[in-house]
Parts: sequence; C-alpha cells; structure tokens
Amino acid sequence: MRVYDKKQLVKLISEEKQCPKMAQNYRLSPATIVAYDLTGLGLNGPKSLILDQEQGFLLSTASTSSLLRQLLASCPFDLWPLEHLAYDKLGLRDQHVLSLGHYALFSPKALKSGRVDLIALQQVRSIRELDGQMAFVDQSGCRCFLLEYPRTFARARKAAGEAIAHMP
Repeated sequence: MRVYDKKQLVKLISEEKQCPKMAQNYRLSPATIVAYDLTGLGLNGPKSLILDQEQGFLLSTASTSSLLRQLLASCPFDLWPLEHLAYDKLGLRDQHVLSLGHYALFSPKALKSGRVDLIALQQVRSIRELDGQMAFVDQSGCRCFLLEYPRTFARARKAAGEAIAHMP
C-alpha cells in the first residue's frame, strides 16, 4: 500500500524529486481525492497540493480554504446555512464535512478553522490511526492518505463517524 504524507510530499516537492504540474483555476469536484494545505510550509508559490482522480497530483496557488469558498460560491444555493442548521439540530459542535449530494469533503479540523486538509469521503474504504495521524485508505485499498488531527485520534475518529453518519 502506498502511503501519502503531506510532510513527505512537501519535502519531495521542495527537493524537486516530485514536480506536480501547476493547475490554473482548479476547482474541487467529485474527482478530488485529497487536498493538502501547504500554506506556511516553506514552498514559494503553491498553497495546496491536490490529488485528482483524473489529473493526478497538482499544485495550486489557491489555499484549501479558498478552494472551499470557490466551491460554495459555485453552488446553485447557499449550503452553509443548511449545513449549520443540520449540525445544530444534531448537536454537533464543529463542522467537519461538506456534503454536496453525490460527494462529500471531510477535514479532521473544523472547516472554518482556516488551514484545512480535505479528503473525499466517497473515496474512503476505512479510517485508522497511523504514525499519530488519521489514515484514510482508499476504495482500492492501494493508497493511504495521512491527515493530521488537532486533538486525540478518538475525537477525530468520532468526528469522522458523525460526518459519515449524519451528512445532511
């Protein structure tokens, strides 16, 4: 199984051992598998690293927060109020998932916390802890994406479970 870790990927990019192409005007979509926020990690130019099912690894000058805002702006109706209402009714404190009908994006950190890494839940087979991070195994079982969680793994896994079980 191939494990993708943001820190390792940043190191490979900075050493020019891996050179993903720059994506002009990338938009999050059902083809997005994972999006890592690179803001403040010492790379000049790119603010996010994206793995897209069709285009492979891409770099973007937009942060993941900007990509989320663009996605929400392109929706035919405003999702945030509806999702906030659903989260309030379910008694959930932080929003970790954005449900878009046929796909959903999850972050171990609350979506409004700024620098967030995103994973597409429809691409995930299982979740576990690996090297102190959340490990999301893809549907094929061949790839694993590591995302840092802000508190304990138990709380992060609970947030993932709630996100999956209660997606509005």
